[in-house]
Amino acid sequence: MGSLLWIFGIAVLLMYGMLSLKRIKSKLEHANLEKDNIYRSDNVETPFVLGLIKPKIYLPSYLSEIEKDYIVLHEQTHIKRFDHVSRFLSYLTLCIHWFNPLVWIAFWLSGKDMEMSCDESVINQLGHGVKKEYLQSLLNLASGRTNLGLILYL
Repeated sequence: MGSLLWIFGIAVLLMYGMLSLKRIKSKLEHANLEKDNIYRSDNVETPFVLGLIKPKIYLPSYLSEIEKDYIVLHEQTHIKRFDHVSRFLSYLTLCIHWFNPLVWIAFWLSGKDMEMSCDESVINQLGHGVKKEYLQSLLNLASGRTNLGLILYL
């Protein structure tokens, strides 16, 4: 009985992952190619990387050019570090060990660590002089709005 429950849990999480991917891809059907692997869409609320072999960067259309540059650098850092592959493998591990709360915590914390590490890398690449503007662009994304104050700082 325990084995059946375990397999059922794996199946549920895998189906959830596939349905989420399908839902995201349907939102991206009308995304506009900007250049290389960078796309913009009105249906995207937060930037992300999608794809294992040929990852693409998807950005919200409301980003200013300055914010876009920061966010593209952040997402390119994820790609260079193969975070999109690590996240996929982490999700597969989570599916297998779904019953273990420590695996859920590790999955969540590893995502936070990836984000903070990429943020730190971007700040180090651009110099600490842009820290305020970069953090403002992250705050704008988190709140889902543009901030004219960012433009005034530059």
